[in-house]
Amino acid sequence: DDAGHRQCLDAATGQEIWRHERDSGVGCASPVVAHGKVYSSTEKQKLWVFRAGREPQVLSESRLRSMGITPVVQDDFYCLPTQRRFFALKLH
Repeated sequence: DDAGHRQCLDAATGQEIWRHERDSGVGCASPVVAHGKVYSSTEKQKLWVFRAGREPQVLSESRLRSMGITPVVQDDFYCLPTQRRFFALKLH
């Protein structure tokens, strides 16, 4: 949301299931779900990885050198373009 929270919503009802309250910055790209994980980058140059599910679980928080742009997943690679670089991360 515009306050920088990450939220998990029930797809059928729209009801909030959980909210990640850490000051993570406003999302700057669409989140991507792959291999049971949600990847979300922010304007504060962070890449968050959450476990997809009904309980909030942060798997990692990484600092990027520039803001991420909407990523794609292709053939087990998470491809994240940024304003300065292109990253391809092997998913496992």
